[in-house]
Amino acid sequence: MIVAPFFVSLRVLIYSVDMRKLFIFIVAAVLCAGVLSCADADVPDVSGEDRHDPEKMAEYTGQWKRYNALGEDDSLIMYTRPLLRRSLNEGDTLTALYCGVYIAQAWMYVNQIDSTLICLQRMQDDMDRSDDDVLKYLYYCIWGNYIIKADMNYVRAMEYYQRAYRHAVATGKTTNQLSVLLDITYLFYVRSDVQGLDYARDAYELSQMEGEPIKNKCSANTMMAMMSHISGDDSSAIRYIDAASALAKEGRLITHFSLIYKVYADIYAAAGQYGRAARHYERALQYAGYADAGTESFVYLDYGRMLRKMGRESQAKNVLEHGLEISYGANNHECRKELLSSLVDNALALGNKDDVARYLENYRSYLD
Repeated sequence: MIVAPFFVSLRVLIYSVDMRKLFIFIVAAVLCAGVLSCADADVPDVSGEDRHDPEKMAEYTGQWKRYNALGEDDSLIMYTRPLLRRSLNEGDTLTALYCGVYIAQAWMYVNQIDSTLICLQRMQDDMDRSDDDVLKYLYYCIWGNYIIKADMNYVRAMEYYQRAYRHAVATGKTTNQLSVLLDITYLFYVRSDVQGLDYARDAYELSQMEGEPIKNKCSANTMMAMMSHISGDDSSAIRYIDAASALAKEGRLITHFSLIYKVYADIYAAAGQYGRAARHYERALQYAGYADAGTESFVYLDYGRMLRKMGRESQAKNVLEHGLEISYGANNHECRKELLSSLVDNALALGNKDDVARYLENYRSYLD
């Protein structure tokens, strides 16, 4: 059963996207229409869960994790599309929903925020009927991440993370609990709220348990470094980020490099080591293509702030404007307010009245 209104909205969107985005929207149509119809598949006496194959799911999950580790989100979407179609044809609702959450996450990583939202909303009814705690922990984590990137609504994001954490605990796996704690820590980091240090510590303790994947250890050390830095404890921050860097190199965790180099740069900038910080900001930008738009825009924000401290306002303007372009282009709100505010202050320092008026108007509009 195809949902016609969705395809109407798809046709409207086609005119404003390039071919790569068009491909992603087409996949969205297949996914969203399919998941909606899965419960009505032509197998009235057999539920989707009854047709689920755990061995195949283990194979799929392993491949999804490999794509995630390499930052190959487009490849993940291409790999998952035939799996999705097959699961829908077979009436396997559970596998279809797993395909959905991994594709929704991939869309978010390639900055297709609108497609992520469509997918999450269209899966809601089937998700409510599922009793799979792993699936629900993933689903609500992605919802929380979406809210941070698209709306910056901390209260709503925390509500989703709390749901995710309850299901993560129910799975009995510390890895799942750790993942949610890392997301919650990042929420506090975005707010520059030192209360996130408690969540970072809990995540770090879990990451030290035997059998935890190296990427979790790397992420936990990175979050401890970030929270230590904003708490004013840069001696601890450098220790944790050194550990994260070593783990990222050992595990070839290329998607982690941009954030790690940014944290190094932030620490050096705070110490007044501007040349060293600039080199690390530049290295962070070299790997930004493997990270998401939120990380990239944060690199430009803090790089621009450092340049302002150095009295290099003209260069700061270019850097901050680039960050703002990424924020708007990816529909990412993680640090848009801070970018606009910094551009207003920078324009004042340059004495450019036209820029002051333009950025101030944008800033006020954004707050409204």
